[in-house]
Amino acid sequence: PMALEASAVTFVVTGFSKFSGVEDNPTERLVEWLQQQVDTGVSAFGPGVEIHSTSILRVAAEDVDSYLSSLPQHFPVPRHSRPQQHPQPLSHQQQAPKPPPCGGQQLALPTHVDIQEANPWPEPVAAPLIPPAHPLQPLPAPLLSTPPAAAADAPAASVRQSPAPTQQPQQPPPPPQNHHNHHRNPHQQEPVVLLQLGVAYNASEYRLESRAYNCATFRVPDERGWQPQQQELDPGLGLGCCVGSNLPLMTLKERLAAAGHPVVVSEDAGRFVCNWTYYRACRLAEERRGWQALFVHVPPFEVFGEQAQRRFLLDVIRGIAEELLTQQQGQLAG
Repeated sequence: PMALEASAVTFVVTGFSKFSGVEDNPTERLVEWLQQQVDTGVSAFGPGVEIHSTSILRVAAEDVDSYLSSLPQHFPVPRHSRPQQHPQPLSHQQQAPKPPPCGGQQLALPTHVDIQEANPWPEPVAAPLIPPAHPLQPLPAPLLSTPPAAAADAPAASVRQSPAPTQQPQQPPPPPQNHHNHHRNPHQQEPVVLLQLGVAYNASEYRLESRAYNCATFRVPDERGWQPQQQELDPGLGLGCCVGSNLPLMTLKERLAAAGHPVVVSEDAGRFVCNWTYYRACRLAEERRGWQALFVHVPPFEVFGEQAQRRFLLDVIRGIAEELLTQQQGQLAG
């Protein structure tokens, strides 16, 4: 039998909370506002959009991996494609598999891409060293551990929790593990987008991040006190290995610019928790049929106000949904 056409794109949206030197993170407020729209049933998203869940993450590699491991392997079919049944409740995350190896391939970006590299972050106020939490499970083979190198960090924010009380050697948390043995329904074609928001406090525009690197070099400890230097997320693939979004970022950028949003496609998400998060999400999307990932850096509200950034977030969601559904219609027609 033929595959069924998708009726909607499912979005899983995350932001970050405060972190060292950043007490008011705009992504936290944006994601909280988005969830309010879902809870109140406001039809702000337009056709073809299903917001499955929203979350505010703590700026810590271990918390990011734990969150990604909690995502379900299969999401409910969107509500409007099941009119005979009650909709599934919008809940926060359930459980997910380990991303596949990278293969060490570099991303091939379009030849004529308007790319603006993210500038180095201003040095944040360093928090006192916090002992990292115990790893969730046994660690893989030891990662590289070399002296710090100068790297541009674009940090994300954090969730408010107490760190673990005992000091542990600095080790990277393990990648998300697969806790499911479900088989993907070959007829379930609904795309899933992991849309991740982070703040770039030196930015004067919105940044659609095109890639994430297999390199963790934290300029300050994350919110669990972990501060890796020149360590690989996927051991053995090399610090220069990168992954990225398969979404049509240039087309999306043009749509957003036409709507009045100052936006660029960036090829450097830093080497802090934003890059860690994006790398892990891209790995997960590579394994899951129909999944996509995108990390978007937004400037502070002093650059663009909260109302303007809300409009931008809605336009990003609508633009992604329209592009994916249009692509799929073309594939089915072909």
